[in-house]
Amino acid sequence: MTHKLDGLDRWLNVDTWFTGHPADDQRFFKAVYAVLLANKGVYIDAEEVGNYIEARYKGKLADEFLFVESQRAVIRFETIRSFCIVNKIA
Repeated sequence: MTHKLDGLDRWLNVDTWFTGHPADDQRFFKAVYAVLLANKGVYIDAEEVGNYIEARYKGKLADEFLFVESQRAVIRFETIRSFCIVNKIA
């Protein structure tokens, strides 16, 4: 990975990434897990995830919509990261 969050691209590269479809959720979970494994021992602030998404899609999606979806991803990332840390699986 050239950027510590590049692993999210396997989720973000799919046009439906923001729909909440079960396949998109599955891609998100796997992408987050891959990011955590690739950056083991490196703290990733969940807000970095939101910033990464917003930078990637700025001008491609409506600003308010993009903000809402990026914040949804921030919350989900934080939950998954906490779960992985507490259970020592990433």
